[in-house]
Amino acid sequence: MRVVCIAFLLLIMLITAAGKATAQETPTPVATGTPRPTPAATPTPRSLLRPGRVWPTPDPSQAHEHFWLARPFAPPAEDDIEYWYPYGSTGAGQYLIHHGVDIGNPMGTPILSVAPGRVIVAGEDLTTTYGLTTNFYGRLVVVELNQRWNDQPVFVLYGHLQTAAVTIGQEIQTGDRIGTVGMAGIALGPHLHLEVRVGKNTYDSVRNPDLWLRPFSGQGLIAGRLIDDKGRTWPEARILIYKAERRDRIWRELYTYVDDPSISPDDAWGENFSIPDLLAGDYVLETKIGNRLETLPVTVRPGEITFVIWQIPADGSSLPSPTPRAPRPTYPPPMRRPLPML
Repeated sequence: MRVVCIAFLLLIMLITAAGKATAQETPTPVATGTPRPTPAATPTPRSLLRPGRVWPTPDPSQAHEHFWLARPFAPPAEDDIEYWYPYGSTGAGQYLIHHGVDIGNPMGTPILSVAPGRVIVAGEDLTTTYGLTTNFYGRLVVVELNQRWNDQPVFVLYGHLQTAAVTIGQEIQTGDRIGTVGMAGIALGPHLHLEVRVGKNTYDSVRNPDLWLRPFSGQGLIAGRLIDDKGRTWPEARILIYKAERRDRIWRELYTYVDDPSISPDDAWGENFSIPDLLAGDYVLETKIGNRLETLPVTVRPGEITFVIWQIPADGSSLPSPTPRAPRPTYPPPMRRPLPML
């Protein structure tokens, strides 16, 4: 009997051990609930502004409009300047510094000469650098104008063309066909990139085309100098534009020029922002520098530049410890149609 009991106990121990081993090899399933979305990272707030370099200060009372340039498209093509990525901006820090202005139109839309002159470049930029790098504009035309500015040559560049309809050395008149709209080079949508260069045909000799293109009938533009109390530029400051009678609706939005040596203001005006293609009337500009929210009423007159000097002193909240800038992206934004303005 004792032998039988011992055998029985050994059998029970073996079964128990086997059960424990099996339990260890097959983990118990863990109950899972409904998956939750991964929380999105909190957007990093835009860096507080720091004043830039002392900005050029020509006397605007001595300046005169130089609307030498006609519009580069004939109706019914689009001829309005894309205001969301203006000259001297980075599209709120998203893109390359813009050295000209853009006008979006479908592929193949005829591009017209904006002024009389002589063609000095026509074709691709695969081996010669006219922009930031080779194959930057893809296919381009550069015209040296017959008129000179303060005894300096003036050049107009037409970039990202699908085709060029002129040849080097050709004399052209206002309204002659230059080529067609494309998206050659570094471009994510069909559009014309237009530059004005003064003194030299180089990437860092640009000026704002807004101040050279003739306004449409019944329209004018605002240009201005947003600076601190020491005459330093407020670079990449956000400016909102309201119609005076509709303060509840943002009419446009832009940023002042970057503080970069490749971007220059107009020699006559010394601006660091401009707002083209505005119907004549009363507007209100609004900006925030540090903790200061400032507004400025402005009246636009047809066919004229309304120039404002907007001086906002720096305060402690607008001067954080400097942080290294992230590298600029190496692509331009896709073209898009402007939102309707009511």
